Amino acid sequence: MRTVLVFLLSFYCYTLTAQDNLQYTNYLKQNSASWNDGLSGIENVIDKELLKSQLILIGENHGVQYTHELQFDLLKYLKQKTNFRYLLVELGYLDKIYINRYLSTGNEAILDTFFKLHPATFFYNQSEARFYRQLYILNKNLPEKEKIRVLPLDLEFSYKEAIHFLQQQVFADVPNSMNILAGINLKEDSVMGVVDKFIAAGKIFQSRDKDFKKLLGPGYEDAVCLFRNIENYFECRLNHKPQVRDSIMSDNLEYYMKTFHIKNEHMLGLFSSFHVKQEDQPGDPKLAAIVRKKQLVRGIVSIVSVYNKGEIMMPVQSLSNETLVNGKMFVIKTNVNDGSLNQPVKDLEMLDNFMHSKAMLFRLDRNKSPFNNS
Repeated sequence: MRTVLVFLLSFYCYTLTAQDNLQYTNYLKQNSASWNDGLSGIENVIDKELLKSQLILIGENHGVQYTHELQFDLLKYLKQKTNFRYLLVELGYLDKIYINRYLSTGNEAILDTFFKLHPATFFYNQSEARFYRQLYILNKNLPEKEKIRVLPLDLEFSYKEAIHFLQQQVFADVPNSMNILAGINLKEDSVMGVVDKFIAAGKIFQSRDKDFKKLLGPGYEDAVCLFRNIENYFECRLNHKPQVRDSIMSDNLEYYMKTFHIKNEHMLGLFSSFHVKQEDQPGDPKLAAIVRKKQLVRGIVSIVSVYNKGEIMMPVQSLSNETLVNGKMFVIKTNVNDGSLNQPVKDLEMLDNFMHSKAMLFRLDRNKSPFNNS
């Protein structure tokens, strides 16, 4: 299985010291596309050979300038070329419920509900909202069988809201004798009290699976996925096992592929850059590396974003009522380190010829590439 690595270099200010390196510069000219509020020359990077791969993962750093605008243009292009129907995202299952409801209805109140799950995070911003509004418009003009559906692979970070959703919308009409979540009081129970009660409820849910399938009807699938995702969150975050997060993402992908009978269909994924790396990292496995090793899909393309100086929106970690009232939920900082590589970006002088663009995409894995598939 091929490893395909594409670097997206978004640069807005200056490069480092100049150095003439024709071998690298000439290669980049011939194997690049530009983005200036629209893609140009994308066929130089994403060609027919690359499109044979079933899964394309776009990795980025949350909150960086242009991220969602560029992602949507790539999504639109890949929809035209592959007609993919499944968009994998770094979100929880409750997010999926609200986003897919919004994509079906265009109801802004539903989209608002999604964002209210993530105050003071990278997801709580207008750029993210525009992305889903554009996706709604794109979907609206597609036949029903071709509409894009969002599938979340991540943990249930909004676990309290997810439990509340189960209580109020899934188990609301269940007889008292079968309401296994009635004993959880999200306002008064301690964190560990909620955890213990929920895990106990999950065991009952599994042991009486057939009964709940009849009782819950259309809500059964939501219950199955929310129970699994919330328990995964408890395992990963509350039990201090962050290294299992990408393994859980891989399991969720495998679950969806079986549930929706996804065999040879193309899929697109939007994640942080470290999730899309295809090399093994002992003790800290990454989603793309796990999926590749398990051979879940027919080829993977990883697009890794590398940033040179642009601005980044950082959430304010400690929120007070005053902060919320004044709207100061974020601070804008210069992105001096590239989070994708976990080190300062160096040796970008070869990019002097590309400074007219807000972003560039480079295909680095071709046979005669001087980058040697790095």
